[in-house]
Amino acid sequence: MASIKVDSNVPSAGEPEVVAAGNAGAGDVRVWEAVGEQVSIVASGEKTYGLGLKRQDFMNPRTGTPETFVFFEKKDGVTTLAVMYDGRIALVQQFKQGVKEVVMESPAGLALENQDPATLAAERLRKETGFEPRRVFPLNSKQIWIAPRKSPSGFDLFVAVGCTRVSEQDLTPREEDIKVLLVSPEEFWKMVNSGAIRSAETLLAASLAALYGFIPGPVRSPIPEL
Repeated sequence: MASIKVDSNVPSAGEPEVVAAGNAGAGDVRVWEAVGEQVSIVASGEKTYGLGLKRQDFMNPRTGTPETFVFFEKKDGVTTLAVMYDGRIALVQQFKQGVKEVVMESPAGLALENQDPATLAAERLRKETGFEPRRVFPLNSKQIWIAPRKSPSGFDLFVAVGCTRVSEQDLTPREEDIKVLLVSPEEFWKMVNSGAIRSAETLLAASLAALYGFIPGPVRSPIPEL
């Protein structure tokens, strides 16, 4: 694979204004300390995509009593919004067993242990589409959590620009069928509006890419009167 330039700068924001503190009062939000050992309920295995269920007790700092929480863990992943040289956006279609439907989304993949997310993003893009980008930019400075109360797992988002086809798809016989489509940014946002694109990671990656100026954003509809 040719050398791909990866930029590391993500725009930063200022400090937020605190307007309400609830039960925290004037102090900081209190931490719930873990109590005892974490217990596996369902261990990850074949075709679970690294997913497992865990149980852990936490001490409620307000009541001083332990409470039990069940959460899921999965391998960390990446999603890459792929932008071609002509500005079109590359999407992939494949069947997803969780929703029992053929899903339209950006190329994505699960990380191996200690695998660099940017490297994984470029590898999965080439594997699923045969495309190679000129440059890859991160869209988040820290890993994005899937569901903070229910899982410690997360994912990273990237935008790959200047993509061109360099090879055929590199799919094993066991892998699902993956169909590649190219759509204009205008078509992409219409598909979002119609519900044809419903993947949370894809929607967030596209929204951040539009915010940072990598792709045109959606055409705004008139704001309804309140």
